[in-house]
Amino acid sequence: MTRGRRWMVETCGAIAVIAIVAFAPPAYAQSEAEIQQARAAFEEAVRLMQQQRFSDAIPLLERSLAIRETAPVVFNLGLAYRGTGDFGRSMEALRRVVTLTEGVARQQELRARALQIIGELASSRAQLVVVVRGGATAVAVDGRTIANGDGTYEREVDPGRHTVEVRRTGYEPVTHSLEVRAGGVERVELDASARPITSTLRVSADPPEADVRIDGALVGTGLVERAVAPGRHVIEVRAQGYRASRLEVSLEPGSMMVREIVLAPDRRRQRDADDGRSSGGVLSQWWFWTAVGAVVVGGAVVAIVAAQPGTAPYEGGSLGTTVVALPQR
Repeated sequence: MTRGRRWMVETCGAIAVIAIVAFAPPAYAQSEAEIQQARAAFEEAVRLMQQQRFSDAIPLLERSLAIRETAPVVFNLGLAYRGTGDFGRSMEALRRVVTLTEGVARQQELRARALQIIGELASSRAQLVVVVRGGATAVAVDGRTIANGDGTYEREVDPGRHTVEVRRTGYEPVTHSLEVRAGGVERVELDASARPITSTLRVSADPPEADVRIDGALVGTGLVERAVAPGRHVIEVRAQGYRASRLEVSLEPGSMMVREIVLAPDRRRQRDADDGRSSGGVLSQWWFWTAVGAVVVGGAVVAIVAAQPGTAPYEGGSLGTTVVALPQR
């Protein structure tokens, strides 16, 4: 006979014994109607457990306990949880039985049976070690929160598949599923900051032809919108003829930031450019053009004079400039 089948048989046998003593006359004031409600819920739970319908029996037993807590009802609740394979809750209920029956002479047999089953279940469970870092705000195993921060947590779990989840505000939940074996020890390490929710950075630059860089990478011109990781970023905007702009920003996870950057004209460079056009080497010097002007004027005069009938055209002139004589009118 398998262990699971043997437990089911033991469970049904325990029900037959416990059902008789579950509702002995109370030692404290309680209405008859309440006692009848608790008894009815318990008896229906017993009937369901005898049919191995443990999941259906659990709500009825919990309803009975809400009216009146007795060691026999708690014991049967522990057996029902064991029948569903939820050894953790079964052990919790049976440990409660041990507490309730302490010093009660007529319930020592029940206490001994609870301790025996606790020992059997403990040897069949597994150890799960969860190591959490990254600023977690919640740690859960199979949907049940076990902690609210970073740390190392040890949990007894039933054999089978389990899911560990860690959460942090502004980050996607990080989950890990694993299979554990009876009597084994499994270790899981999770970083709550592993999956940040991206932020959005929108930059509007003026003039529209300005280059926009984020963290050194060219991302576009004028109006740019990009998904970025949370944290610090550097925006640079450049355009010819304008003073460059550099701005450091910090974004929270999942946030959106809009920055409008208007570049100022670079008047110093404009003046330098103007000066370059007006003083670009020898050709840009006033005295050069004065001299050339004089030569041209002088050449023109000479040419006009030399262009009289019977004279040859004048060729030459200062600085290698050749002035062609003007035709005579």
